[in-house]
Amino acid sequence: MKKMKHILFSFSGSLLICFSGYFIPKKQFSSTLRVKPVQEKPAEPDSSEIKIVFAGDIMGHEPQFKAALKEGNTYDYTDNFRFVKAYVQSADLAVANLEVTLAGPPYSGYPMFSSPDALAAASADAGFDVLQTSNNHTCDKGLKGVKRTLDVLDSLKIEHLGSYRTKAESDANHPFIKTVNGIKLAILNYTYGTNGMPIPAGTVVNVIDTAIIRKDLSKAKTAGADFIIASYHWGLEYQRTESPEQRRIAEFSAKHGADFVMGGHPHVVQPIKKTAVSAGDSIYTVYSLGNYVSNQRDRFKNGGIMVELNLVKTKEKTYLKSLAYVPVYVHRPSLPKVSYTLIPGYMDAGADTLLSMNAADKVLMQQFFKDTREHLKNIPETRFQ
Repeated sequence: MKKMKHILFSFSGSLLICFSGYFIPKKQFSSTLRVKPVQEKPAEPDSSEIKIVFAGDIMGHEPQFKAALKEGNTYDYTDNFRFVKAYVQSADLAVANLEVTLAGPPYSGYPMFSSPDALAAASADAGFDVLQTSNNHTCDKGLKGVKRTLDVLDSLKIEHLGSYRTKAESDANHPFIKTVNGIKLAILNYTYGTNGMPIPAGTVVNVIDTAIIRKDLSKAKTAGADFIIASYHWGLEYQRTESPEQRRIAEFSAKHGADFVMGGHPHVVQPIKKTAVSAGDSIYTVYSLGNYVSNQRDRFKNGGIMVELNLVKTKEKTYLKSLAYVPVYVHRPSLPKVSYTLIPGYMDAGADTLLSMNAADKVLMQQFFKDTREHLKNIPETRFQ
């Protein structure tokens, strides 16, 4: 797994808390990476550190795969990720939610998604190591969709979690546990449901069930996980605040062994808050990462965030050293041949010139960044070069 080096500067303070070789002139962006840690802890000897990046929903509406269609009836999505690729690849582990099936042609968008395999290939090229596959669209194309999606990811050497071709496969691979730079990380992925579509007989899709989640958290701890992330597809679509049910599940996860809770599904960014474990002890919950790439264009829906966790392991413990986010706007120029481009917040000052944005597009981008920064004002934003 090829990754890029990154520089992290931490500043004191107490805070509460989801390419390619394209050249970007340095003068358009900040020359430093500025991350203000949520929890200030000094570096310790004989320790290891990893950077994890989570992104939101990778979607596949019909205009997206039409835009990706090239000559010779092939598809190419690499342009979507060209400005976020360097940041994603700077992570030791990058994770996103694949909210489509890869069931093969004929391709379809909402409400029953099937995207070209090239979408997953571009995600891998961008640097994503792991794709979560437990969400409300997992069963859109039945048995073929569940199985072929995982077959394609395997062929691209993308690790995955949340859905499984057989119970035996689920038993062997859930919880997902991966050791990165000496830190044993566990990720558990569940969905609230599958839009009423039945889970195909013999396959497994992880659904939110507190009795099962409690056992899975215990299993991850018994397996020796240093840090456990519970990741949920949950909540109410298009609501910018979390629901009582989300809070309940986050609290349950915290009290039964999760070290961090990550969320998605609402298609808008929701708050990042502390969730109590016990008196004086808490973990962080990201209630919704929002969209990563999609065709949704309304205010608040036309983007999302990438969340960065920096973990440190010493001889005594593993802890969250810092937490930060990157707002990501989805630019779709009004051209006959539409092209989708993810614009991270660290290049907002130069994006309009670089992409020849018209006035209306620039206003939409600036509004998204403003809305997101105001919504997450208690969390530091990463400025990446």
